[in-house]
Amino acid sequence: MARRLSLWLICILLAGPCFAAPESTLHKHPAPNAIAHFSQESIRVGSLNLHRCPNAPAYCGSVLQALDPIGEVPGTIEIQFEYYLHIDTSQDPLEPIMAAEGGPGYATTGSSAEYLGLFAPLLDRRDLLLVDERGTGNSQALY
Repeated sequence: MARRLSLWLICILLAGPCFAAPESTLHKHPAPNAIAHFSQESIRVGSLNLHRCPNAPAYCGSVLQALDPIGEVPGTIEIQFEYYLHIDTSQDPLEPIMAAEGGPGYATTGSSAEYLGLFAPLLDRRDLLLVDERGTGNSQALY
C-alpha cells in the first residue's frame, strides 16, 4: 500500500490533472457510510504521516514539491491530499484510484462526495486519493 501511494503521488505531481473525470460523469450519491478501519488518529503510509481529516472520513497529508522541477526558480510548494482507505480489510487491496479536478481553480477535495459516490462500487478493495492541485483547496497558492 505504501509503495502504491508513493507511486501515485509521484505520478500526480509530475502529470497534473491528466486523470480527471469529466464533470458530466459525476453522480450525486451519498458518500459511503463506513470505512471499516478508520479508527486510528494517524497512519503512516510510506514515508508520510497522515492524520484524520477534520471534516471527512479520510486521512489528510501533504507533500512538498519543488516550485520549479527544473530548478531555475527556487522554493517549494505544499500539495495537500485526502486518502480514503478501502473498506474490505479481509482481502488484499487492489490498485488505488486517484482523482484530480479538471478545471482551473477547483479543489478536488471540495468534490469528495461526488467522487465517493462515483467510485462507491470500487471502494471495497481500492483506496481513493484526492489531491488538491497547487493553489486550490488546502494546497498552497502560488504567489
